[in-house]
Amino acid sequence: MATASLTTISTEHSTVVIKPPHGDRAHQPAGDQVKPGLSTHGWFSVIWIIYLFDYADRFAISAVLPAIQKEFALNDAQLGLMSGSLFLGLAILAVPCGLAVDRFSRKYMISIMTLVWSVATWSTGLAKSFTGLIVARIFVGAGEAGYNPAGYALIAAWYPQHMRGTMVGLFNMAQPLGVGLGVILAGQLAAQFGWRAVFGVLALPGILLALVMLFAPDYKTSKVSVSGKKAVRTGLMDTLRFIGGNRTLQWIYLAQLPITVYIMTCAIWGPTFFVRQYGLTLAAAANAVGMITIIAGLGALCGGWLSDRVSRNNPKSRITICLLYLAIPLVFHSIAILGSMRGLSWPLFVACYGFGQFFAAANWGTLVAAGLDQAPPHYRATSQSFLPMFQAIATLGAGIVSGLLSDMFGLPLTMWSLLLVGMIGGILVLNAARKSYDNDRRNTDSMGEFTVEVE
Repeated sequence: MATASLTTISTEHSTVVIKPPHGDRAHQPAGDQVKPGLSTHGWFSVIWIIYLFDYADRFAISAVLPAIQKEFALNDAQLGLMSGSLFLGLAILAVPCGLAVDRFSRKYMISIMTLVWSVATWSTGLAKSFTGLIVARIFVGAGEAGYNPAGYALIAAWYPQHMRGTMVGLFNMAQPLGVGLGVILAGQLAAQFGWRAVFGVLALPGILLALVMLFAPDYKTSKVSVSGKKAVRTGLMDTLRFIGGNRTLQWIYLAQLPITVYIMTCAIWGPTFFVRQYGLTLAAAANAVGMITIIAGLGALCGGWLSDRVSRNNPKSRITICLLYLAIPLVFHSIAILGSMRGLSWPLFVACYGFGQFFAAANWGTLVAAGLDQAPPHYRATSQSFLPMFQAIATLGAGIVSGLLSDMFGLPLTMWSLLLVGMIGGILVLNAARKSYDNDRRNTDSMGEFTVEVE
C-alpha cells in the first residue's frame, strides 16, 4: 500500500513504512521491489564514511608499532596488549550501547560514539607512557562499541530484504578499506612527521562527521495487531530471551571468536610481518598491507552480493556459502605464510595472501545479513551488538596471545597456528548454525508482523 506521503515495503518480519525524505519521489511502487531514493543512498554514504574512519582510527596504530616499540622499549607481548586494549572497551560497552541504540536513537548514538572515539584517537598521539597508550586505546574502543550495530539497524530499515546482503556487504567494505587507509596514511605521516601526528590527523574527520549525523533520518518500530499498531520499546531482558531461544544467532556469535582471532592477528601484525620476513621499510610495509587490504575489501561487497543471489529461495544459504569463504583463506594463507619461511617470492606471497584476504572479507557482510534476517526490527541493534562484543573479546585475546607466541616461536609460526584455529574453528561452528537456521527462522516469523517507520 502506498500514498503520496508513505511507502510500504514488505520484508520477512516487518512492513517498512517510509516517509520520503526531502528530494525523494513521493510516489513509488509498493512491495519489496521499492527502490530507495537518492536521500537514502546519501545518508548511507555518510554512515559508510564514518565506518571507514572507525577502522582507520582503530588500525592505524598497526603501521607504527615498530616506532612505538622503539620509543617505549616494549616487547612483542606488550605491543600485543597495547594493540588489543582497544577491544577491552569495545567488549565491555558493546551490548549496553546496542541496547541504547534500540531504545534511544540510532543517529544520536552514532554522533556521540563517533565524537568519543575521535577524541580518544587524538589522545593516543598525546600519550607519554605505556599506560597512557593503553588508556587512550580503551576509550577508542568504548566509543566504537555500538557503531556497527547502529549502522546495521539503519540499513535494515532503509533497504528491503532482497538488498540486505549487498548493502551490508558494501557497508562492510569500509572495514578493510578503512584499515588500508589508516595503515597507508599512518605509514606516510609517521615517515614525514613522526608517529604521534598520525592520530591527530585521523581524529579530525570523525569530529566533523559526528555533527553531520545529527541531521540523519531515524526510524521507530510498531507491532501490527487486529486492534491496530502499537509502538514497541525494547528491554534488555526481552532481547536476551529472544537471543537465548535462537541457536543460529548464538552460533554466529560464537563463530566470531576463532575467525576474529586470526583476522585481527593479521591486522595487528601485518606490517611487522612484512618488515621481518621481507626486509621492507616501515612505510613500504604499511603501503603493501594497505593496498592488499583495500583490494581484498571488494570481497565484502562481492560476498554480500553473492549471498543475496544464492539465498533468494533458501535463506540458509547465506551461512552455507560462508563455509567456502573460510576454506579458501585457509588454503591460500597457509601457502603464503609457510612459503615466506621457505623463500617464497614477494609477488607470489602478495598474490596468495591477497586472494585469501578477499574471501576472508566476504564472510563479514554475509554473516551480518544472516543475523539481521533472523531478528525482528526492534531487536536488531542489540542482537547485532553481540557480534562486536565477541569480536572484541577475540581481538583482545589475539593481541595478547599472538604477542606471547611470537616471543616464543616467532611471528610466522604464530600466524599459521592461529590461521588453523580461526578458519577450521569457524567452519565447524557455522556448520552448526546452518543446521539450526530453518527452525529458528520459523520461530522468529511466529512473533508476528512489525512496521518500521523511517522518518
